[in-house]
Amino acid sequence: MLDRRGLLVIGPGDWTGCVDSWSVNCHDCEVMGETAYQRVKQQGLLQPDAPAVVFRDQTTTFGELCSQAEADGRAFLRAGVSVGDRVGLAVARSTDLIALVLASLGTGVAYVPLDPRLPGERLTYMAEDAGVSLAILPTDERPHWLPHTVRSLSLDALRAMAPKSDASFTNEFTPPSPTDLAYVIYTSGSTGRPKGVRISQANLSCILDAWSSVAHTTPSSTFLFHSTLSFDASLTEFLWPLSVGLRVVIVPDEARTGFSDSFGALISRHNVTHVQCTPTRAVLLLSDPVSRRSLRGVQQVLVGGEALPPALVHQFSAAGVQTITNIYGPTECSIWSFSYDVGSTVGASVPIGRPLPGVTAFVMDETLQSVPDDVEGELVVAGPFVGAGYHNRQELSAEKFSVLMENGTTLPIFRTGDRVVRRADGVHEFRGRIDTQVKLRGQRIELGEIESVLSEHPVIDQAVAAVVGHGIGDDRLVAYVRVSPGASFDEIAVQSMLAGRLPSTMMPSSFVVVADFPLTPSGKVDRRALPEPPPILVNSARATELEGTPLDRIITDFAAVFGRNVGPDDDFFALGGHSLLAVALLARIGERTRVELPLTVLLDAPTPRLLAERAANPGGLSATSSLVRFGPSVRATRLYLVHGGGGNVLGFREIARKLVDVVEVVGVQAVGVEPGQVPDQSMDQMVDRYATALCTDDPDGPYWIGGYSDGGLIALHLAQELRSRGGEIAGLVLLDAFVAEPMPPTALGRFANVVRNGRDRGGCSVGTWVRTSWRAWRARTGYLDANAEAASKLGYVGVDTEVDRAVVTASDPGRIPAPALLFRSTEATPTHWFDYSLVLRAPATTRTVWVPGGHSTVFSGPNAATVAGEIQRFLDGDDPGSAGTQREAGG
Repeated sequence: MLDRRGLLVIGPGDWTGCVDSWSVNCHDCEVMGETAYQRVKQQGLLQPDAPAVVFRDQTTTFGELCSQAEADGRAFLRAGVSVGDRVGLAVARSTDLIALVLASLGTGVAYVPLDPRLPGERLTYMAEDAGVSLAILPTDERPHWLPHTVRSLSLDALRAMAPKSDASFTNEFTPPSPTDLAYVIYTSGSTGRPKGVRISQANLSCILDAWSSVAHTTPSSTFLFHSTLSFDASLTEFLWPLSVGLRVVIVPDEARTGFSDSFGALISRHNVTHVQCTPTRAVLLLSDPVSRRSLRGVQQVLVGGEALPPALVHQFSAAGVQTITNIYGPTECSIWSFSYDVGSTVGASVPIGRPLPGVTAFVMDETLQSVPDDVEGELVVAGPFVGAGYHNRQELSAEKFSVLMENGTTLPIFRTGDRVVRRADGVHEFRGRIDTQVKLRGQRIELGEIESVLSEHPVIDQAVAAVVGHGIGDDRLVAYVRVSPGASFDEIAVQSMLAGRLPSTMMPSSFVVVADFPLTPSGKVDRRALPEPPPILVNSARATELEGTPLDRIITDFAAVFGRNVGPDDDFFALGGHSLLAVALLARIGERTRVELPLTVLLDAPTPRLLAERAANPGGLSATSSLVRFGPSVRATRLYLVHGGGGNVLGFREIARKLVDVVEVVGVQAVGVEPGQVPDQSMDQMVDRYATALCTDDPDGPYWIGGYSDGGLIALHLAQELRSRGGEIAGLVLLDAFVAEPMPPTALGRFANVVRNGRDRGGCSVGTWVRTSWRAWRARTGYLDANAEAASKLGYVGVDTEVDRAVVTASDPGRIPAPALLFRSTEATPTHWFDYSLVLRAPATTRTVWVPGGHSTVFSGPNAATVAGEIQRFLDGDDPGSAGTQREAGG
C-alpha cells in the first residue's frame, strides 16, 4: 500500500521473504566499508605503541591488543568454529574479553554474551536457542547451566591452540560478508521468554560510522567501559573508541556494582572524559560523593536506555559535566538511533533528538501511514541499521519487522512500539511505550507520566510505577521510590504534590521505599523483580465485631478510596487524604447512605469511627458560613486564609495545626463547594460575602488576611473592601501568589507579566517563556480541573471555573498599605507560572521567601514547619528570617 509520503509499505507477512533482498540492496560491501575488526586492526598498524586498554592499572597497546585478537581468531578456527557459527562468551569484563570480541568479529563467528550472573535457566535457554556450538569460560570448570550439547573451553585452553606470535600481526582473516552475523544479544520478551536479536556485520558498521557525530572527542579522549557485554550499548563504550584510536578504561566487575567509590576513583585516576550509562545508573553515580566529584573532568556523559529525567541533566551540569547527550535506540536497530545534546534549558521532558546519520525515521499510525509533524504516533526506524530479526522467532519477527519501498529502494523497518512526536524542527519527543500503557478501573494510565512527576520531588532520586494485583478487582497502582541519602520520605507530602499534578485515577494507592532498584544485566530497572507491596489486609477487629455495622461500611469506603488497609481510627489526612480524595470518599458514602456530608466534616471527623457517627447524625452539618475553623485555639488573633482555585480550605489544616499556639487560622471557603450551593459569579460577589463574614466574626479588627494561589488576589481585593468599611489591615500572607507592578488586564499585559516574573527564576530563554506561556494560555480556554469535574458528578456545583473566571476578569485591587509576606515555590510548572502571575500591585512592603518544591506543596509536608515559623515571626513583627532566598519585592 502507498502511504501519504509515497512509501510503498510491504505487509508484515512478506517480511521473511525480503530479508535476503534487503541485505543485498542495503548492505553490500561498498556501503559497509571496513568491518569493525578491520577498523581496530588499522589503528594497531597506525599506532602500535599507543595505549588502547587500561585494566587493573595494566595498559595494553593497540599492537598488543590486535596481536592477541588475531591469535584468538586463529584459535577459534582451530577449535572447529567458522563463519556463521555462534560462540558463547562467559568471560568477565577485561582486556581478554575485548580481544575475544574482536576475534569473533574478525573471523565472522557471531558471539553470544552469556553473563554468568544471569539465572541459570535463562542462560540455558539462550545457549540452546542461539545454537551456541562453543562456549569460552574463565576456567575449566563447566557450569551447570551449560547444555551438554555445547562444547566448552577455558580461555587458557583456547589460547593454547594458537599461541600469540611475537611477530607483528600480519595474517589476514577472510573478511566476513555484510550479511554475516556479528552477534546475537538476548533481550526481555513480553511473554517472559527472552528473544535473541540478530545484528549483522553491516549493521555494526553503520553504528560505528554514525557514532562520530554523537561522541564529541579529541585525540586524548578516554572512554569508560563498564556495561556488561549483554548490553549492546557496551560496544559504543569500547569498540567504537578503539576503532578510532582512542583509549578505553575497563571497570572491573567488582567495582561496577552500585558505582562504588572505586568507580569514581577510576574516572579521576585515568582522566576519563566520556561516560555512557543508563539513567538508573546515573542516579547511583551522582549519589556517591567520590563518583560525583570525579565528574568534574568528564567532558561528555551519554545517557540512554531509559527516559532521561530533566533533574538528572541539572545534576550532571552542577557536577561539572560539559555536555550531556540523550541517546535512544532499540537493540533491534544496532544499539542507538537518535541523539540529542541537552542544553542548559530543560523542559518537562528531554527529547530523544534527531536520527543518526544513515537512520531513516518515520512516525506512523497503526496502519503504517505516516502522520504529520506534532501528531503522536509510533516510531518506525528504517534503513541499514535495522537488524536481521529475532533468532528462531519468525512470527515475532514478522510482527515487528517489515520492509517498504522508497524511490525504488527496499528499506527494512522496525516498529519500535514507542510513542513519539516529531516536531517541525525535526527533533523527536518520546511520549511513552505503547505496550506499557495500562488500564485501571476503566481508565487508561501512562506509568511513565507518574514516574516523571514523582522524580521531581526533591527527596526522590528515582521512581517506578506499577499496577499490582491479579486482575480480579484487586489491582492497585503502586509507586516504588528510592530516597536521597539522609532524607526521610514523607508520604503525605508526596501525595499532596501528586494531587496537584495528576488526576485521581493516576494517584498511587501506596508507596514502597526501596534501597536500590533491581536491575537487569543491561542496567535497566527489572520490573519483574520489584518487591511485593504490603498486602491490603482486612483488620481482624473489623472482620469480627465490626462486620456489617455502619462503621464497617465506612471503613470499606476508606479502603476503597485509599487502596489500602484502613483501621477504624486511622486519620484521613494522615493517610494522605486531600480534597480530591475527600470528594471521592463523601461521594461513596452519599451514594450508599443518601446522606450528603460537607467536605468540612472531615476537619473534626477525620477517622472512620468519627465519620460514622456524623453520618448517623447528620443534623446541623450543612455548611452555611464561608468561615471554616480547624479546631479550638486559645489565641484571640486570627489569620483568615482564602481558598485557592478549588474553592475548599482542607489544605490549610496542616498549617493551622502548626500555628495553633500562635494564631487561630480560619479558612475562607467558597460558596459552591458544598452540596446545594450556588457559587458566586464574580470577584465583587465573593469579596462582599467574605468581608461581611469577617466583620461579623471580628467586628473590631485589625485583620490579618492571606490566600493561596488564586486566593492571593482575592485576599488583596478583600483587604481593600475591609478598608473601605473602616477596617484596618495588619498584614497579608500570600502563599504562592505572584505580585508585580500593575499591567493592563489584557492578554498581552498578562503575558508580559509572565515573562517579567520569569526573571526571578533565571536560566530560561525568551523562547521557552513564549512557548510555555502560550500553551498555558491555550490550556485555560478549556480549564476544568479534576476537583470541579468530581464535584459536578456528585451533584455539586463546580466552583473551580467560577473562581477562575472571577480571578481572570478581576480589576487591579491597587496598592495595599500593609506589609506582606510572600511565599513562592521554586519548582512551579510553566502552567502555574502563568496561572498565578497575578496582575496586581505589590503591597506596601513585601518580603519574599522561596520554598522548595512545587505549587501544591508550598505550605505542606516538609515545608509546613518552615512556613509556620516565618508566619509566626511576621505576626510578631520580627524579620521573616532566612528560611529561603529572600528578595524585597516592593517599597
